[in-house]
Amino acid sequence: MPLEDNDPFDKHRERTAAWERALRPQPVQHGWMWLVAGALVVGLAAWGANAWWEHERAGTRAKQRTALPQAPVGARTAAPEPALPEPPVPARPALPAIAKCVTADGRTVGYGDGPCTAGARQVQVAVEPGLNLADGLTPEQRDAHLRSNRAAAQAQRAHEEAVARNVDVDPGAECRALAALIAQLDAWARQPNDPATLDDIRGRRQFARDRQFRLGCQYVR
Repeated sequence: MPLEDNDPFDKHRERTAAWERALRPQPVQHGWMWLVAGALVVGLAAWGANAWWEHERAGTRAKQRTALPQAPVGARTAAPEPALPEPPVPARPALPAIAKCVTADGRTVGYGDGPCTAGARQVQVAVEPGLNLADGLTPEQRDAHLRSNRAAAQAQRAHEEAVARNVDVDPGAECRALAALIAQLDAWARQPNDPATLDDIRGRRQFARDRQFRLGCQYVR
């Protein structure tokens, strides 16, 4: 006997299944929640990255300020003071006229800007400012010049003393003293001297030679 398709148990199971499906909760659509959650995560990540970047930049600025050398208070450059005006340079006064006094026998008896004594005539002397020949000498040359001058002065003093002692005793002593004086004056004249010193040497030598001539000394040359 063939089975019928309309089984009452099948209908009962269909009604039970429909009732169970009605009791089950409907599935919720969660797609929009995932979008919101993703946006929040992205926003938090961006905020965190920005906060970290600001923190790093602030730390770098602090390090740069610390590394900059601080100038000490006392080392600050003061404002330049205005230059003071240069005082006017006074004009150099005119040099006085200098003359030497020469006797009739050619001896120089002095220098000055006034009249000479009786028996002497005036000879004008050219004076140059700042003339000092000793400035161009080495220390050795200056010492030699001083020794020569000292020797010439000592020789003349010895001559004068010898003349005073032996004028009536030994006429030849004065001739020897005059010869020694002339030798010293010649050595003195070979040193670098100023014009006034050369004139004085020339006058002394002329006086010694005139004296040799008057005494008839054999040392006259």
